[in-house]
Amino acid sequence: MNVEGDFRYADPGAFEECIDFIEYLEEHDQNWEEAFVEWVHVSEIWKEDRRASQRQKQKGIAARSSLLNPGGLLSCELGRHGVILKVDDWVFCHGGLLPHHGKACCKRCL
Repeated sequence: MNVEGDFRYADPGAFEECIDFIEYLEEHDQNWEEAFVEWVHVSEIWKEDRRASQRQKQKGIAARSSLLNPGGLLSCELGRHGVILKVDDWVFCHGGLLPHHGKACCKRCL
């Protein structure tokens, strides 16, 4: 949903966090792995100082789109990981797995 720009289920604070993360990534010269590992701790500190105006919210939507659009940094990182997980007799897929997906991939993936 995020990749398609559908943010209906995104927490309002997620937009501000995307703004902060893009700024933080720039401070790390776009070194994704270094910035991503340290971000968890840094973001907690930054959240305390955040006050979002309407303009800031719009900037947050643009930042989230930038990170999650096809080809975006976070979209590419998430794309490196499998979306279907099978453990014993259980199959998990965030957001669900439709029958036509199963016909296409479950035989070879599961």
